[in-house]
Amino acid sequence: MSYHDVVVYVDGVKYVPADNYNLCLQCTKIGGWELWRTASEIRDWKLIGGEYDKGPFCIEVAGHVILGEKPEFIKEPEPFGWSGFVVRTGNKIEFK
Repeated sequence: MSYHDVVVYVDGVKYVPADNYNLCLQCTKIGGWELWRTASEIRDWKLIGGEYDKGPFCIEVAGHVILGEKPEFIKEPEPFGWSGFVVRTGNKIEFK
């Protein structure tokens, strides 16, 4: 098994850290297991969900649930980060 086999479900939303390098799954004594959306600087990190949050949290490795319960209904995450698209409107440039 490797990190490619890890799937994290937060409030029914499926996250695969191996598919998005902006995701960080970590475990600490204080916070337990947590899934973070990373950024270039630590202060810009956003907590997606964690073991001790109020919402459902599940970690699955190679088809085996190791924490929580796998949700019955699974949603795909909203895209975040840069998708690779550049939109030009007149002199304005947006990265989407």
